[in-house]
This record gives sequence, C-alpha cells and structure tokens, in this order.
Amino acid sequence: MGKKDRLSAIRKIVSENSVSTQEELIALLEEAGFSVTQATASRDINELGLIKTMDSTGKSHYAFPESGLALGMIRRYKMIIRESIVSADTAQNLVVIKCHSGMGNAACESLDNIVSDDVVGTIAGDNTIFVACRDADSAEKTRDMIIGIIEG
Repeated sequence: MGKKDRLSAIRKIVSENSVSTQEELIALLEEAGFSVTQATASRDINELGLIKTMDSTGKSHYAFPESGLALGMIRRYKMIIRESIVSADTAQNLVVIKCHSGMGNAACESLDNIVSDDVVGTIAGDNTIFVACRDADSAEKTRDMIIGIIEG
C-alpha cells in the first residue's frame, strides 16, 4: 500500500469520522492497516488541503474545503508565507522566523491559519515571528513545514 492508497484512506476516514487531531487520524489509519508518522500525517493533511472546521457542538475537526474558496485561501496563505518569510530556525520548542521588514503580521496570520496542532501560539513583530510549539520535535516539524512552503 503506497501513498495513493494512504491518501485515499484519509479521504474516507475524514469523510466518515470526526477527526480532531493528527493523533486521531494516525490511530484510524493504523486501524486501516497504514503505519504513519506524525510528520507523514501532517504532510498528507497539507497535500489534501484539509482544513479545521467546527461542528454544531463547537468541536473542531478536519474537513475538506466545501468550496474552491477555502482551498484558494490556503493557497493564498502559502503565497504570503513564501513572499514574506526569509528564514526559520528552532530554539528548543520555539520556531524563530525572520521576515522581510513589515511582513511579520501578515505572515503570522497566514501561519495561524495553516499550522498543525503542534503549535501552541504565535506572536509577530515587524520582521520576526515566534512560534511556540509543544516540544522540540514539534518545533522541528513546524520549521520543516515552513521551509517546505517557502522553498515551494
């Protein structure tokens, strides 16, 4: 079973279940016979364009964009990140991001809309963003995701 099969399984899982976290998705994938890391799940979520949405009870869960607008917004956020961010590095559980002057707030807002559950919070200045992650591994995954976006 390859990547195509795994992505197909994720589509089915997300369509049939209320999946709130990457950990829940990984567990459901394992039940379906796929063994994946959190980094792989994160990449798959981004590749499929999944977004977080709230159900009628206020619980958030992954979903497919209901229209081209949501997918278009994800593309726009990634474009803002590519155009704004110069570099990203980690310092323990923090990701320190350097931006072009005056672009910190726009880049941070875009990051806030696409980052994973690994991120606890963000704060932006004129040309620097601090991203607080749950732990050092989460910070490295988040940095890698950001570098993947800026390298296109």
